[in-house]
Amino acid sequence: MSEPMRCAGCGQAPDTDDQGTLWVLNTRPDVLTAHRGEPIRTTVPPMCVTDAGRALSSCVPLRGAATVLRVREAPLVGVRGTLYSQSGHILLDQHFALLSDPCVHQMVV
Repeated sequence: MSEPMRCAGCGQAPDTDDQGTLWVLNTRPDVLTAHRGEPIRTTVPPMCVTDAGRALSSCVPLRGAATVLRVREAPLVGVRGTLYSQSGHILLDQHFALLSDPCVHQMVV
């Protein structure tokens, strides 16, 4: 997790300029309502300009429900993955855990 962030599409460096790093987020009304007044936490990586354009034109969930942002600060606050019990059984698949959550050590990302 000490590696720099990579583009969600191609895995290269995301587009970054003096205004920040490029992000394309799904902004369906239910998604926006969940974050109103609070910082947005996402498991979606930033993007390069080329892949952002591709996502906006070809990704069905983003059609008519996307916001393109330039973000100056994006601290790593958690991980998304599969949460396992001490016995090795899956507890939750595709679970999000804050880095401060004790269960983060049981995550496979």
